[in-house]
Amino acid sequence: MSRQDIEKKNSPIKTVYLSYTVLLIVLVFLLVLHARKSLIQYEASQPERIMEQITASLHASGLKTEIAAADTDYMEEVIKGFSIPVEKSISCNEYETDSEYISNLNSALTAENADIKYTMTGEDYSDGSFTYAFSVNGKHFADAKLIPGDSYSRLIFLKITEWKPVNLYVERNDDRHSVTVSMPQGMTAYINGKEISKDHITASVSMPELDYCRKYTEIPEIVTMEVPGFMDTPSVSICNASGEIINCEASDDGNGNLSFETGYETPAMPEDLKEKVLDMAHTYSLFFTRDLPGAVASIDPIRPLFPEDSEYLKLAETYRRQDMEIIVAHTGTAFISDSVSEYTVYSKDCFSCRISFTKTMNMYGQEIKDDTDNTYYFVRIDNEWKIADIE
Repeated sequence: MSRQDIEKKNSPIKTVYLSYTVLLIVLVFLLVLHARKSLIQYEASQPERIMEQITASLHASGLKTEIAAADTDYMEEVIKGFSIPVEKSISCNEYETDSEYISNLNSALTAENADIKYTMTGEDYSDGSFTYAFSVNGKHFADAKLIPGDSYSRLIFLKITEWKPVNLYVERNDDRHSVTVSMPQGMTAYINGKEISKDHITASVSMPELDYCRKYTEIPEIVTMEVPGFMDTPSVSICNASGEIINCEASDDGNGNLSFETGYETPAMPEDLKEKVLDMAHTYSLFFTRDLPGAVASIDPIRPLFPEDSEYLKLAETYRRQDMEIIVAHTGTAFISDSVSEYTVYSKDCFSCRISFTKTMNMYGQEIKDDTDNTYYFVRIDNEWKIADIE
């Protein structure tokens, strides 16, 4: 058999073999394409892709009432967008709102360098759902839940599941802080522009040094109010009865709990009032050295200085009767180094001030000095200032 005859006889076999090889190559290629497509679909269907869409949406638009995640491309596979509601659980007290927190959070989310991350935190084996926690710049702010939907298999062993986000649950679990304010009654304290309710009063203290004044007029007590449950540092202001803001610095215990404390007001003392109280103190001093006309006969010269039932009038009468006669004769009584300071207003009808002076007298040819440095408490009775107490 010639060579040509042999080649003619083998030609159909070669054709079949070549066709089979080409077909096999095509099938392998198609199988590879199918496997690649299946793997891409499998990867695109992972819960992480949904979380990435939510993360991208938060970075682009921040928090709204609804998260609208756009379609995204993943290795030539289009992952469909979706919309999910945003639920908020930000517990605030009556003096705080969540609007400022949400505003600050949105600023952090949409910042160019925002570091938004998600972390899987749990799996519910009853329904197959996953839960994830979101954080921005290392601070947790929300949780999301994904539940499994329809599933199908590719390449026999690949299970592709359609994951559905339920919602984005925004919450805040920061440490809580308190604000404590101590101030006289009659003043008003505000937190974030809202007046602190009397329901928050935890203590009320009467100043013992004002007991004598309290016999003749009402004295505001020092009240303490405490408001707990703050997440952010609040704005606190205290106003006096005239509505003027009082300068009061806060103290911090190191844990974010703020305390504000202010006492009775200490404004500048009117000059005419200074002269009046100094004259009253001089008059009272002159009584005890027999320098007031009529002082030997009665206490009438100093009676206008005190309330009618004042213990000081009783003491003065006892002194007049028992000790005034021992006062040695003297001349040239005068006052030097007068000073009125530490003016403190407790109410419109009560104040105190520190009065100091030196009284000089000539006695046996020598100058005698008597120093006075006391705190005087005054009350207004029938529109006249009276000395209620001396310390």
